[in-house]
Amino acid sequence: MDASKLLVSLLTRGDRIEISNSRLVVSPRSGKRVPSAWLENNQNEIIADILSATRRMAYRYIRYTRSAEGYANGRHPGVTLHFQEVRSKRDTHLIFNAETTNRVGNLRPRKQFLPPRSGSLVKFWERTVGALPSNRRSRLWEHMGRLKPFLYQFTVRADGKGENNSAGLLNIPFEEIARILANRTRTDHGPSTYRSRTQLTDETINQEQTKRGLQRYSTASQTDYETSMQDRTIPRLSNSQDISNQSVEEWLAPYNSVDRTEDLQ
Repeated sequence: MDASKLLVSLLTRGDRIEISNSRLVVSPRSGKRVPSAWLENNQNEIIADILSATRRMAYRYIRYTRSAEGYANGRHPGVTLHFQEVRSKRDTHLIFNAETTNRVGNLRPRKQFLPPRSGSLVKFWERTVGALPSNRRSRLWEHMGRLKPFLYQFTVRADGKGENNSAGLLNIPFEEIARILANRTRTDHGPSTYRSRTQLTDETINQEQTKRGLQRYSTASQTDYETSMQDRTIPRLSNSQDISNQSVEEWLAPYNSVDRTEDLQ
């Protein structure tokens, strides 16, 4: 079954779907809570379809490496943050200035680096993750795994380098998704009076259910001297259901159930 049909089926019900600050947000028109298991099983497919429909790019943080010799022929020491584009799997990166050597010129031990107090890396961290760990930029290298839960958006140059100032959390508003899919529905299925186009822009939403686009669990990795701390590795969900042979009605059946997980706590 075409995943785009699943997304359209939700929107035609009058539900509100968007990606806000890298999180998939589903707000049913009914006001019911989205079942946790259903959202966990389907969020990756929905996110991928939103990206496809809107022709947007999203990136996941993978790791960081340090420059021992410095960038620009050694003039600028720094660190490289490595990302992978969600749909194409293409690699890209951001480069930030940071001290990688100590006062006597030796490479700092372990994976340590020190970003400038008001440098681009500190600003990027603050607008994505939040406050610096213990408000100390010297400890940032220990917590780079905290970048993993998020989906990022930024401008990428032809050489694969991202522009630091453009980097932030992914946002795709409901209005953009609804407009694009309404146009698709009109083109594929009928005239402008087609019923689903009216419902796609329905904004009568009573309750919002928020879920990260990714699931968190902890692992550790010490295999690569230049690889970032992996204390909070966040992979894509691997337990997503196979929906290829499901009808829309079968796919929506668990969604229509009321999630009373929190009510039972």
